[in-house]
Amino acid sequence: MTLGWHVPMAPVWRRLPRPVRTLALWSGALLVAAVGAGSAAVWSERSSIDGLRSTGEHRLALYVNNLQSAIQRHDYLPFVLSMNADIRELLRQPGDHALTDRVNRYLATVTREAQSATLFVMDAAGLTLAASNWDTPQSFVDSNYGFRPYFRQAATLGRGSFYAVGVTTGTPGHFLSHAVYDGGRIVGVVAVKVSLDGLEEAWRFGAERVLVTDDAGVVFLSSEPAWRFSTLGAPSPADARRMDETRQYAGIELTPLPVLERRDVDGAAVLTIEDPQGQGATGYLAQAVPIPELGWHVLVLSDTAPVRAAVRAAASVAVFAAVFLLLVVLYLRQRRRRIREGLLAREALERANTELRRARDEQEIRIAERTADLRSANDRLMREVAERERAERVLREAQDELVQAGKLATLGQMAAGITHELNQPLAAIRTFADNAVVLAERGLHDDLRDNLQRIGQLVARMARITGQLKAFARKTKARAEPIPVARAVQNALILIEQRLRLEKVELDCTLPDGEVDVVFEEVRLEQVLINLYRNALDAMRGSPVRRLEVVIEDTGERVLIRVRDSGPGIPDDVKPRIFEAFFTTKDAGGLGLGLPISAGIVRDAGGQLTAANRDGGGAEFVVDLARAGVQKDAA
Repeated sequence: MTLGWHVPMAPVWRRLPRPVRTLALWSGALLVAAVGAGSAAVWSERSSIDGLRSTGEHRLALYVNNLQSAIQRHDYLPFVLSMNADIRELLRQPGDHALTDRVNRYLATVTREAQSATLFVMDAAGLTLAASNWDTPQSFVDSNYGFRPYFRQAATLGRGSFYAVGVTTGTPGHFLSHAVYDGGRIVGVVAVKVSLDGLEEAWRFGAERVLVTDDAGVVFLSSEPAWRFSTLGAPSPADARRMDETRQYAGIELTPLPVLERRDVDGAAVLTIEDPQGQGATGYLAQAVPIPELGWHVLVLSDTAPVRAAVRAAASVAVFAAVFLLLVVLYLRQRRRRIREGLLAREALERANTELRRARDEQEIRIAERTADLRSANDRLMREVAERERAERVLREAQDELVQAGKLATLGQMAAGITHELNQPLAAIRTFADNAVVLAERGLHDDLRDNLQRIGQLVARMARITGQLKAFARKTKARAEPIPVARAVQNALILIEQRLRLEKVELDCTLPDGEVDVVFEEVRLEQVLINLYRNALDAMRGSPVRRLEVVIEDTGERVLIRVRDSGPGIPDDVKPRIFEAFFTTKDAGGLGLGLPISAGIVRDAGGQLTAANRDGGGAEFVVDLARAGVQKDAA
């Protein structure tokens, strides 16, 4: 038998000196924080790049659509003019001065109506016989453009297009051409020069940088003026020779785009480009899409500053998480003390519960007394509610009449704009009809069929314009049903399209990706939107910059329609009375009923109409409505 004592060995951790344990604890925490911050930064960068790429693809599609629409607006002009009898006669008799003068003036008139840059007619050798700028110092008349690709394409293929800097004017533009046939052979070419400077001006308001390049990598359109006529890489010898022969960029020095760094992040190209003002450099996510029929590429550069901010935020969160874990360890060390304090708190809680039960018994007695008072008050309230409902019915009937009166007043103001909108297709129909007679006499049945089809298309367009106006004027009962918000917004824009064009107002309409419905009566919603559009146009009448923005936001439960202008904003003394009936700030012609009626219509549909000033200047009106699906589920 052995006598002795069993002495347990203390854990190795406890046998270390306290400063060593503290140093090891903090070193481990720093290591965990560093690893977590690095992993979080990599994940955050990839996730943010994916989000930025998705947004860029949507914006890229909008920019491509704007570019194609700007060109297609004038695509029909060369073909239509190639059918003109005077132009054909001029190509037969180029020395007839009276005929030349008549064609020059006709081209000038068409240029003003179509809002194109220049129209001109060339003979089979490329010599310009007539032009819309015949009476200017930069006249195209007697200039030979046979070396230009758009002429050679039209002379061989029947039509052509080419972007270049004008050798006569020195201004860039996109040329569209079409051959003139006489007896089955090409006797000349009609061309139109289209200016795309308006697109660049509009693109400068976007958050991204937009570039358009040709096949040689030359940037000929850019939202950043300093990058225009720069190159994404050195042009090949064949491209350089072709540009010299066609004088595409004559007199302009092509310089490389100042790209400092190129890198790939999860399949996405990120470029670091020197700022045009020389104030450092900026990182951009580069996304491009080709336009095969033009041989162009549209490039969108999205600033990666949000990505860098997200990376910093993710790294910070990872560090805070590591610190939090350390605090948890410290908390566990104090757990024993807190348990002891909890026992004391439990005793105090039991005493408080006893007092609470006593107070609750007293409260029940007072509640019984108060309930009797509430019953009598409720009876009075029910009677008042019945009276209010009767008054609301009368008010709603009066509002319906005011709504119809407002619609008819709006129609009267739009009459001049609609007349101008119909005059353009009527003029085109007359031209096609005159050409049809000539084609019928000459037995050109294929060309005659094309003419008649174009007349039918123009008539259909006029029917859509008058049909939309008829639908807006119809007096209807308020019948709420699910309707697409985007359709109502676009229908209302159609009715003010002519005024936008006449007043040179830039329109920026942002629609949701999918279909978003609200429960509303469609014609009433269109009237509310038209009233907001017209107020915005009136507010911008004296502004140097006229920009109308319409944005639809889908938050999941609510749908917000934002109407923004670049006017002077709402004065502080007007804000409290802006939705007050018969209050107006317009000098003449305003009754002060538009906004009160619109607010009432939105309120009856369960929504809200609000107004506020924007930080950057201008006013913003917001129509807040419940999403159709959310309303149905809630019911």
